[in-house]
Amino acid sequence: MEPMIATNRKAFSLLELLVVIAIISVVSTLAITSISGIQRSTAITSSASQLLDYLSTGRQAAMTLNQPVRIWFCPGATNDSLLLYRTDTTNAVARELKLNERVVLATNPSWSSVITAAVSGTSQPDPKRGNSCYSFRFMPDGSTDLAGSASPTLTLVYRTDAANSTLPANFFTLQIDQQTGTVRTFRPQ
Repeated sequence: MEPMIATNRKAFSLLELLVVIAIISVVSTLAITSISGIQRSTAITSSASQLLDYLSTGRQAAMTLNQPVRIWFCPGATNDSLLLYRTDTTNAVARELKLNERVVLATNPSWSSVITAAVSGTSQPDPKRGNSCYSFRFMPDGSTDLAGSASPTLTLVYRTDAANSTLPANFFTLQIDQQTGTVRTFRPQ
């Protein structure tokens, strides 16, 4: 009778290593995809929060100063910015707000009706840089000078989704009540 020799296996086979590497690559791909979606959502949410605060500051400044305050929406090559000025002067009421470079104000009139309602749909020169911008005013009673019967909206989208003809899955819309100047927010579920 031959004695049994125990074989101690102390290493992984090549096949086992390849399977583990394949599993890691699949999990990594799924994680990167979900992280990119989270980053897009976070960028839009934070920009919308900043825009909401900025609009509220403009309304409050108009009521506090008892004079109209103009909000300028200035599209930019790298990022959109908003400016807040007292109407009678070129004195800024607040610092310039620059949106996240990956987020833009949608210029599609059905998504952002403020762009078409602001100053009767015409653009005005930016008092700071001279390029074309859209603007509207908050009045001392808190109302706006926006025209139209429906409440004007501003929609923020990811820069790569701005040229789409349909509203993307991830967006943020702010609705401005012309009579009271209050702002409501809407976001897809």
